[in-house]
Amino acid sequence: MSPKVSEKHLEDRRQQILDAALTSFSRKGFHQATIEDIRLEAGLSRGAVYHYFKSKEDIIDGLRQRSANETDSIFADVAEIEDPIDNLIALVDATLDRMIDPASLAANRLALFLWGESLVNQRIMHGQLSSVGAYRHTVEACVRGAQARGYINSDLEPSAIALAITAALFGLQQQLSWEPDLDMSMARRVLIAMLTGDFRKERAAPI
Repeated sequence: MSPKVSEKHLEDRRQQILDAALTSFSRKGFHQATIEDIRLEAGLSRGAVYHYFKSKEDIIDGLRQRSANETDSIFADVAEIEDPIDNLIALVDATLDRMIDPASLAANRLALFLWGESLVNQRIMHGQLSSVGAYRHTVEACVRGAQARGYINSDLEPSAIALAITAALFGLQQQLSWEPDLDMSMARRVLIAMLTGDFRKERAAPI
């Protein structure tokens, strides 16, 4: 009888495959990268990969869930902040910190590849929209809290504000996928200024 494989070993092997897939997909794109590329990158047998994932879409789901777990951790930390504007700024800051981390280079490239693939792959599209929807929902909750305290113009639709903020962040991620060495510090400052009202300079009084 073969020895029982521990849960930790199974999870470690699964993460090994996901790491290899992230590298392969970010290098070649979802369409061009193959299961063979992934298993070679992982240093495993083809059967080992298929034991955990039946298709490339299954692997993407696994990568997306791993990313969602990391995002949930950010949400949990931000939720501890009482002031709704500080809450929103902390969420944007944490998201940008994650994007500019050198370890996120492959993830930024993969995100761009997946948005392209989603135009012709409904399963990928559904997963992408679900991920963005969850993030936008959290931003919207922050906005509603700030509006309730009079910090944000209540005439503006919360969902539209969340859409604009999320789109700005995804746009910055796209820029980073093209130019990984781009200095995002000033872009961060501008985005925060737009959220806090520091973007507009008061006109000097006429002499």
